[in-house]
Amino acid sequence: MATYYVDDSKTSGADDGSSWDDSFLSIYSAASAASTGDLVLVASTHDQDITGSGDITWNDGTWSQPVTIVSTASGTNTYTPGATLRGMSTSADFQVGTNDHIAVWGLEFIAGAAGADIRAGYGNDGSSYYYGCTFTAEDRIYLVGGTDHAAQHTSCEYNITGLSGFRELYQTGTRSSVVVRDGDINNTHKPHAVRLEYGSGTVLRACDLSDFEHGILNTSTSNSTIQARISGCAVGTGYTTATTAYTSKAGNTISTDYSAAGTITSPINGMVGAADVGGETQIDTTRYRAGGAVDSLTGDSYCHQLTCRYGSENDGHRSIEIVGRVDGGSEVTATVCLAASTSLTDEEFWIDWFCPSEGSTARQHFASSRKANPLATAAALTSDTSSWTGSGLTSKFKVSLTWTPAVGGLIFAEPVFAKSGSTVYLDPKITVS
Repeated sequence: MATYYVDDSKTSGADDGSSWDDSFLSIYSAASAASTGDLVLVASTHDQDITGSGDITWNDGTWSQPVTIVSTASGTNTYTPGATLRGMSTSADFQVGTNDHIAVWGLEFIAGAAGADIRAGYGNDGSSYYYGCTFTAEDRIYLVGGTDHAAQHTSCEYNITGLSGFRELYQTGTRSSVVVRDGDINNTHKPHAVRLEYGSGTVLRACDLSDFEHGILNTSTSNSTIQARISGCAVGTGYTTATTAYTSKAGNTISTDYSAAGTITSPINGMVGAADVGGETQIDTTRYRAGGAVDSLTGDSYCHQLTCRYGSENDGHRSIEIVGRVDGGSEVTATVCLAASTSLTDEEFWIDWFCPSEGSTARQHFASSRKANPLATAAALTSDTSSWTGSGLTSKFKVSLTWTPAVGGLIFAEPVFAKSGSTVYLDPKITVS
């Protein structure tokens, strides 16, 4: 495994990358020379304009032995962020070849023209790892692209400066994925943090998203489904998990947990929200059932607010799965309580239950409170007498399941709300009797 050196100030050297004195003057030379497991040290003062020079492609490296590119104090092996590549655009990307892999530490990427993109994670069947890097562009910053590409970004900064057009952090690429840890995303021109497309998966953890009202946007109706999670992030005032445009595919799912806006003076409620094509769930601490769910960290009573955008006889908004526990050996009844301002039937709200088996195998006992078949007459949900706090709770219901588990275990209840344009409030505490 070789070490190569890049420093555009070493104009009197041999330009062969063999030492600091003989450093490559261009990052392109290093990309051509490097192979599996090689180390490329780029001087922190290196400042290269790559406009019009074409893609920087790293055509080697494996997942276990990537090509590693590190910004380093010139003449030393001390990690020092700052090496800069200018002119990143759709015609000059930082990418890997097919089934190739890189790890990048401390580089700064700057788009070189108005409306230019930065494409950092490109290459089919490969991977790109970025640590402590900075990305600045007027238009899109691509976190990942290509097909089956995996990207991870740790402690990076993203600055989007444009005032019109796409001007956003972009996750694209068929069946590709990205995990962003400790990211600082700066963009006051869009209400959402990341746009997702093409069957992509995204996780944002411990990120600063305080510029944004929404986590995710996906508007394409022609691309594959997407999944995303936002966890432990600072978010904007009035934040919701996704924009209302997040309706393009039946399989789209996104969740937000342990995230909040503003100054935090007490522990954060665990689950914040979840969205799919049918609607969205948010935590509501102004409405709750007496004796119901209490957050173990904050001590707040709360409920799940389910809003259905689109419902059908097949499905609606599948909300956050709630969990209880049951002992085995005798008949038990598990109950979930809810409230609304309207009447509800078993084709508008139901629960899919996954419970400890009544038999001798690990296969769970499954039951659904949905009406039996499309030809069956919808039945009103069972009324409930529980006391609730909060407005808009004129109708109260309960959904129960009775069965005999052979052994004890966990109950998983998956609520489905399918009454379009309506809201229901659900107590996430399962009562067992």
